Amino acid sequence: MKICIPSQDDHGLESEIHDHFGSAPWFTIVDTANDEAVAVRNPSCHRSVGACHHVDMLQARKVGVVVSSGMGRKAHDALHQSGISVLAATGRQIGDIVSAVKAGGARPLDLSDACAGGHGYGGGHGHGHGGGHGRGHGHGHGHGYACSHASEQD
Repeated sequence: MKICIPSQDDHGLESEIHDHFGSAPWFTIVDTANDEAVAVRNPSCHRSVGACHHVDMLQARKVGVVVSSGMGRKAHDALHQSGISVLAATGRQIGDIVSAVKAGGARPLDLSDACAGGHGYGGGHGHGHGGGHGRGHGHGHGHGYACSHASEQD
């Protein structure tokens, strides 16, 4: 079985998990038959939230399980629909997570653990008046995306 875990770096089983699947800099793919780990760089799609589609890459590498601390609902659903199981991380280090999965100690990542995606909006509008014939206007509007996940520790 091959397991994919979003990771902070490319140090194999010594890597630390990244807390959000889609924005991870790396994906560490581990073959549980021999504990061989291969790091694959996330193709910069984390710049636009919800725009990533990793299913094809994972299927091409014959990944059967993704283990993560959190992910967006679209990714969660896409993985399930493609037949890839999604489990909740039970530690911080890739090697420990793989050991937990092999021992049957990882539970499915529940949709309530997945990020629903939240948006915050803020804006401002101002006018400035100066002497003479000058008049200034300003307007601001911002969008934000936030998602937080609490990971389980061993």
